[in-house]
Amino acid sequence: MHHPGRTLDEFQMSLANDYFNLARKIVGAPFTNKKEIIGSLLTSLTYLSTDVWAQQVDEARKNSDSQRSARLNQIFERFIALVNEHHCSERGMAFYADKLCLTPKYLSKLIKQASGRSAPDWIDDFVILEAKNLLKYTDLAIKEIVYKLHFPNQSVFFKFFKAHTGLTPSEYRNA
Repeated sequence: MHHPGRTLDEFQMSLANDYFNLARKIVGAPFTNKKEIIGSLLTSLTYLSTDVWAQQVDEARKNSDSQRSARLNQIFERFIALVNEHHCSERGMAFYADKLCLTPKYLSKLIKQASGRSAPDWIDDFVILEAKNLLKYTDLAIKEIVYKLHFPNQSVFFKFFKAHTGLTPSEYRNA
């Protein structure tokens, strides 16, 4: 699609020249079945051309797949960097999708393809890790942690934390 003109390698070019030279010789020779001979030669050349074209399309597809894969990895890395930077204040897909100029649904699909995990799972894991660190390694009150992580209230934070760890924040801190 992007490169409709194709170049032939040295072997393919030599083979094409052989076909055309053979066609010239046949046209100049006193054969009675020239039309059928040239028709068969053109059919053979068509098969050869199709094979060459198919090989080039396969190569282009492989290059396209590797470019797509590189783009997918780039988006994933940018997403993780954004989550690392904003997980304390932003947990919604819309925020990250907007930063990456993608729709939330498409971003979710790409992240799942790149990592095998959903984007919200990644965000939640960062938030849980941050909450665990704040609970274990600071003297902040749970109320302050709730505020720092931008949860609307303690109840929502407790439910979120327990759903992901199996413990309440107090139980985790005291364990």
